[in-house]
Amino acid sequence: FRRYSYNIVSGHEDDSFLEDLKERSDYLNKYLNM
Repeated sequence: FRRYSYNIVSGHEDDSFLEDLKERSDYLNKYLNM
């Protein structure tokens, strides 16, 4: 857990990756809820 948290804090790439995951999950939720 500690190393994973450190990677998130130290890397901007992880931030963009997490944002992309959020957008994908939101899209999937909308698609599945139709």
